[in-house]
Amino acid sequence: MRAALARTIRCICHQTVNPPGRLCLRGSVLQNSGKFSHHVGVCSFSSSSSTILRSPFPDEDIAEAPLAEHMLHRFFSLGDLDALVDYDTKEIYTFSELSDAVVAVASSLTRRGYVKGDVIAVVTPNNVHITSLVLGVSAIGATVAMIDPTSTPEEISRQLHGCGAKCVVCSQPLVSLVKHMSQTHGIKDLFVLGVADGMTSFSTLLEDDGRMFREDVVIDPDNDVMGLFYTGGTTGPPEAVMLTHSNIVSALHQISTLKMHVTSERYGVIWCPLPDVAPP
Repeated sequence: MRAALARTIRCICHQTVNPPGRLCLRGSVLQNSGKFSHHVGVCSFSSSSSTILRSPFPDEDIAEAPLAEHMLHRFFSLGDLDALVDYDTKEIYTFSELSDAVVAVASSLTRRGYVKGDVIAVVTPNNVHITSLVLGVSAIGATVAMIDPTSTPEEISRQLHGCGAKCVVCSQPLVSLVKHMSQTHGIKDLFVLGVADGMTSFSTLLEDDGRMFREDVVIDPDNDVMGLFYTGGTTGPPEAVMLTHSNIVSALHQISTLKMHVTSERYGVIWCPLPDVAPP
């Protein structure tokens, strides 16, 4: 597994990003075919003019890399530093262990026949395994569909059907519900975080030796969908928002860049938590 990861890192490190992606933190151009005016007169323009809003921070270059490659490169450099800590169980993943877990998940999914373009749904509250799961799915070019575990059975069913998931990873309280839905939605595999009768534990993916980890998966960061993230459904049923690898990498870069420029004394601490929900 470590050998597969090392080969991947070497491949990443020797890639030349040309041309680099461009993130304009310093200047943003607002344009409109019609007239626009701010209610307090801060900015106004018509079809023949534009207003440039500038940030105090310099422009940043963003590497055009798939999400898993982007993250594994950084995990490799951080080694045995703590990456994830489970608040309840106190389970700790170092960056090296997290890298191994990503490779294991990707290899196991490939061994089971999953390929680029397949959709794997995740219906579970936050936990330390989500990172390795999401990055492992991303590494093979598949798409992860993040479904809120507090959704109603009708909503979960509609979303599983709509995204065309071939595989579902769920938490223990949702086992019965997901098993019932799998019979009508053509779901191939079911995995549970933990142990449940008639379900394969997610831990079996982590036990893979990594030999099926592929380094030749071609992923277009700008166009290949990394994840389906469902809206809150405030004005109607939740809809899937398609985010590419570049969408996620750009967002991560903006967060890390802002943290380098912003001081806690002036702006306070930056928090970027995922929604923390409990199973129904």
